[in-house]
Amino acid sequence: MGGPAGVDYSTLSDSGGDGLVIGKSVIKRVWLASFLSAIGAVVAVALAGIVILFAITGISALLGQDNFDGLGPATQNAPIRSGMFVAGLASVLNWYVFYITVPIVTLVLGFSLGRFPKRRIVRPLPYFRWGAIWGAVLVTAPCLFGVAVTGGWDETTATQVARYGSGGLTGMLIGGVSGAAIGGLWLAIVRPARQIRDVDTSVFT
Repeated sequence: MGGPAGVDYSTLSDSGGDGLVIGKSVIKRVWLASFLSAIGAVVAVALAGIVILFAITGISALLGQDNFDGLGPATQNAPIRSGMFVAGLASVLNWYVFYITVPIVTLVLGFSLGRFPKRRIVRPLPYFRWGAIWGAVLVTAPCLFGVAVTGGWDETTATQVARYGSGGLTGMLIGGVSGAAIGGLWLAIVRPARQIRDVDTSVFT
């Protein structure tokens, strides 16, 4: 997306503060949006995890298979539900380690979505897409770790595939949906299109 003729946007640089410099102007609220979006992401993922836990528990009870082996439905009897349960539990735990997850998500958003205005990207789709991608990555990783930690040495290959597959897919779903929503929140706070338009206008005033 190009700018007005005669304006050199190659001079973009970090402002060193809460924004990005375009010429002599600053894209504001970049790190504020990243921080608030990180808090929103932790809350959204935790709530999604609670929904998953209640859903799996209810399904197991309805099927008469509400036997638990410590961390969810018994692995050998219901490996898919077991993997989903562990993924939901790992998502809920994001809330209890927010002092770790919030800074991590803030940095990820700041150095990913935060770079888009610098590149004059104002269309919503990239913000939603990369929010979903990073959300899926950041949620799926601890979900798979949880599945690995709670697994037994006597599991068959089929059981392991079912647990890892269901746990990973559940983590991707939770992270992807939550991340897309957070990308929209970040976009709404920063409003890069309006800020860049103001920068373009100020060049000629």
